[in-house]
Amino acid sequence: MRQTKKRLRAADILDAARNIVKRHGRFEEINFTSHGTTVTHISCKIGGFSIAHSTPFQQQPIDWEIRRKAAQLGLSAEALKKEKAYNLDIWKGKKVFGVAWDDDDELDIYNFQRGDWQAEFLRLVSE
Repeated sequence: MRQTKKRLRAADILDAARNIVKRHGRFEEINFTSHGTTVTHISCKIGGFSIAHSTPFQQQPIDWEIRRKAAQLGLSAEALKKEKAYNLDIWKGKKVFGVAWDDDDELDIYNFQRGDWQAEFLRLVSE
């Protein structure tokens, strides 16, 4: 796959976030009462950012954003969602970054908001 500027920047952000989660992350359970599922992921809060990282060893519900988008396109969520083993999301008030990947590290970038948060995040995690 062609390495675009966006893809290279996403890889930098992902590497930084994985390092932060590895050093400071804690397991957290989230109860999705609307569909009776509990999910465990590794999360971390640092400098106004929240990071959530899931692995193939944790049960994951269907992402409701994907379900909504699939309905808009007339597809099933399963058909739309690329099944990837790992996921990492970053919030800065709202979700600003979301990627999924497999062991081959091929990134599926499903959320990448533009803005000053990128430089702020990379600066923060390099301290």
